[in-house]
Amino acid sequence: MPNTNGHGPRRAILYARLSTDEQARSGYSLTQQIEVLRDYAAREGYEVLEEVEQLVEGPNVVLTTLRSGRYGGWTQ
Repeated sequence: MPNTNGHGPRRAILYARLSTDEQARSGYSLTQQIEVLRDYAAREGYEVLEEVEQLVEGPNVVLTTLRSGRYGGWTQ
């Protein structure tokens, strides 16, 4: 990635959170959120280091998924 600001490559960690069924039904599923974030990162020249997805029910975090693209290849 080209250095555009004189401070090294632009890097990002993508974070998506789903807290209600209504969000999923209204087009804000975790998958859709991550796709939008990936598109933005690619368009703006960011290197994506990690992706974090969180599923929340009430006051409880039910599931957290971390995918890392650092050091070559994505892991889950």
